[in-house]
This record gives sequence, C-alpha cells and structure tokens, in this order.
Amino acid sequence: MPDEKVDFFSVVARRKLGVSYEWCCCKYEAVGPDFTIEGGIPKTLKAGPDKGKKSFRNVRLLKCVVTRTDLMIAHNQYEANTGLCWQCQGSKVAFDRECERCGGTGEAPKLEVG
Repeated sequence: MPDEKVDFFSVVARRKLGVSYEWCCCKYEAVGPDFTIEGGIPKTLKAGPDKGKKSFRNVRLLKCVVTRTDLMIAHNQYEANTGLCWQCQGSKVAFDRECERCGGTGEAPKLEVG
C-alpha cells in the first residue's frame, strides 16, 4: 500500500486542468453539491523551522470545479485499477474505525449484477 493517501480532489483537478502530478490542492470550497478547488505546484521550504515542508506562497494557483460525479468516477477508476476500496485505500480503516464501505477487508466491494 502506498505511504500517501490518494487525494481524489487533486486527481480530478489535475485531469481537468491538464497539469502534472506535482500539482496539488491547497484550498477546497463547497459550492452547493460541488466543490471549487484551488491549487498549484508547491515549493519546498529550504530554511527555517518549517524546512522541508511544502508552501504555496508565491505560487501561481489555478481553480477548478469538481463535481460529485467527477469524484464518483475517480473512485470507481481507483477501485478498478487497484482492486482496493477507495474509502480506506486498502488500510481497512476509515475515519478511525473499520471501513464500512469494504467491511474492513481493504478490497473494493464486489458489485452484484442482476
């Protein structure tokens, strides 16, 4: 399992904006049922007490609208590509308890057809 959790807002925004993997969200705003996302490619601080941390100061930010449908598509693609539950991302735990979506298996739930 990867060390870092997938940020599905960033995944959708990167696709919509056509930007590189380094691009990430720094501001999220709910607008009705959808979201306005703002982000950029953060700089790594080179000195001071926050050395090594990411900063968006003096970074050109781009905005993007991410709909609930966009997120649902990204979740489905993640599960199809990895076989892991999108909510816990294979950790078996979501929101500090057993993942309800996969029942704590970490695997993408099987869809029943028919």
